[in-house]
Amino acid sequence: MRGITGDQVLLILILSSTLLFWPLGFAKAVRAVLTPKTFIGRGYLSIVFIALFTSGARVIFDASESAPICEVARLYGLLRPALIILLAAVLYRMIKKAEGVDLYQVFMNTLLIFGALSIFLGVAQGMGIDWAVDFLSNFYTRDLNFEDVLKYGRAYGTFDGQPNVFGTFCGLYILLLLNRMKSLTSLLVLAPLIVGAGLGLIFSGSRGALLALLISIVVWAVLSRNLYGFLAIAVGGLSAAVIVSIASDLVPPALMNRLAEAVGLQDSSSVGLTSSRLPYWTQTADLFTDEPLRLIWGIPCTLIPPTDNLQLALAAALGLPGLLVFMTILIMMGQRQFRAGGPYAIEFLVCLLFLLLNGTSYPTFLNARIGDLFWMSATLLFLSGSYGGIRCVSSK
Repeated sequence: MRGITGDQVLLILILSSTLLFWPLGFAKAVRAVLTPKTFIGRGYLSIVFIALFTSGARVIFDASESAPICEVARLYGLLRPALIILLAAVLYRMIKKAEGVDLYQVFMNTLLIFGALSIFLGVAQGMGIDWAVDFLSNFYTRDLNFEDVLKYGRAYGTFDGQPNVFGTFCGLYILLLLNRMKSLTSLLVLAPLIVGAGLGLIFSGSRGALLALLISIVVWAVLSRNLYGFLAIAVGGLSAAVIVSIASDLVPPALMNRLAEAVGLQDSSSVGLTSSRLPYWTQTADLFTDEPLRLIWGIPCTLIPPTDNLQLALAAALGLPGLLVFMTILIMMGQRQFRAGGPYAIEFLVCLLFLLLNGTSYPTFLNARIGDLFWMSATLLFLSGSYGGIRCVSSK
């Protein structure tokens, strides 16, 4: 929910051009993504309608009447997943007739290839390599609260000065790699990438991402029973631990203590993960109690403090009913994919679980980069299972 950004304008231009030069295919893509079987299109469309209502209500009845442009930017950010879902449907429609093309798998392979570059840059930045630090500080910084990032020496890679978002991406990257551990060869090829992503997560200092990843890996292990995945976890974890212990001077003590807080091993002088978020959560809760009707239409964006919580962020933007609808849609998406089975069902479920667990400490789910990855992959997966693409088959 970053508001009006250049890449979103480009996204609108791409979709507009597609509508202009390929109207029949565009119409079929819209129809495909809005059918009950696909589910995801109708689900997010309901969220858009709720967002329109809550934004209007805040402008008319609440403090947003003095700054409506802020609500326009917020609404614009909430519309972004709808544009991504539509783009995914258009792409699927374009190559639907290609025999044997698994567009979801193509997208994931592309993500893993190019994502490795972002992780490499983040690790190089965390290790203090001059050219990486200079490059990222010149092109991927942010203005708000950036001093906190510098204070702990946290790496943020290509995620605009947002180390928590970079840590979230590293966690997702590891989960995606684990699901591709099918043989000894894949273990040998992919294990170095897991080690790199693990180092990226360490250098990000993201406590929420670390804790959410540990829980998600346990769930993945129980559901998948993948021997090579177990070996990859062991090799990756031990390798990252050895690298950090041998080169302990590469990781600032303040950063290591932050990560220790995620599992309750911090020293007595540290502020725990929950304690550091509690003031912001309390401020947000007070804004609801000050005006109970905000439970219906949310909190004006000019008043909201940093929520550092996915559920509070959604309640602030969509009201309590909108929060319930949003979470219900996500849960139903996970449930439908898990029931369908297939090679990607567990992967989708654990990635969704990871994002929701991490969201309790930082709403990375609403970050444009992470959100784009989720909604694009989810739409391609649902379309593949519903429209004659690569249908879900039993993985047993």
